[in-house]
Amino acid sequence: MANTCPKEIFMQNYAPYKELLKSSTYEVLQKANDFSDNLLSKASHIIDEYFVINKLKKEDFCFVVIGSLGRFEALESSDIDLIPVCISDLDSFLPHDKPLRQYLEHGLEVHVSEGHDLTKAISITDLLKAENIGGEDDSSETLTKRILILTEGVQVYGEFPLHEVQRKIMELYADSECTRGRHILSLCNDIVRYYRTLCIEYKAKIDIHDKGWGSRNMKLRHSRKMWYFSCIMCIVFKANEHHSDTDKYKESLLDLFKVNPISRILQSINDENRITVGEILYYYTTFLNFMSSHENRKHLDSIDHSHRYDQGSLFTEVKLNSDLLHLKIRELIFHLPPTILQKVFDWFLL
Repeated sequence: MANTCPKEIFMQNYAPYKELLKSSTYEVLQKANDFSDNLLSKASHIIDEYFVINKLKKEDFCFVVIGSLGRFEALESSDIDLIPVCISDLDSFLPHDKPLRQYLEHGLEVHVSEGHDLTKAISITDLLKAENIGGEDDSSETLTKRILILTEGVQVYGEFPLHEVQRKIMELYADSECTRGRHILSLCNDIVRYYRTLCIEYKAKIDIHDKGWGSRNMKLRHSRKMWYFSCIMCIVFKANEHHSDTDKYKESLLDLFKVNPISRILQSINDENRITVGEILYYYTTFLNFMSSHENRKHLDSIDHSHRYDQGSLFTEVKLNSDLLHLKIRELIFHLPPTILQKVFDWFLL
């Protein structure tokens, strides 16, 4: 994790765009930035304590945080989604995986992912199997890890740098046999594949007895949609900016993937779309502020799926916010310059 104070991170990411934002939007972004930085710092210290006690070598690891904390959008009630990436002997670390997560959860009093499926520890070798890109042997779990580590990961611990992991992932996509031309279409394909899988699996697995469906629904309508939109924007805009220089294109993408989705959207807009982006961020920060409340989450998750549209249901209120967010995203997309709009449809939407 970069040794940058919260104020400096915030000023770098958002201050240049302050005039675009309502004061309430700016305040939520600042609060989320500071909260996320503070939680990451505490987590780093606690993991280091565990490593010292158990005489583990931190140079063999890159601990990556994804989710709201990785996007610097965490507020009260956010969880920690932790992926340990092992550079050498994964088997020797596995006995420590669960105890370390429990140690971290106890120290922070914040829920930490249990290490199943998406957040399961992985070796760098398994993460970077070139033959899996676009192939039948590429599991949904590994694809998701690869994409999220690249596009929303932040390093919380370890001496093997995250930027090297991300660079290796980018080169993996650039060298993939299914990539045509210099636009790294295999990366675009996997981003689309992951996002569509999220949508399809959600619809297929809805269970009215699952009390967590409401939060998952709203995260899909807000945070995952914003993540997907930010990937579209930065990939297409940088392809347009560096239309004849492959190396600069890859470097510029890596730079944008180092910042959170909101920042990369702000850095990928034309002047004529600045007001619309400000409106998009207003609805998005309304969602972030709503989800920061334990009571709001509890209420949302208590709603029976079959009664979600009943009069007075909290679900309808939050869904309306997601609908307005969606309309503003559509508005921005359809006001893009023709050449950029064509790429958006060709690479992501068709």
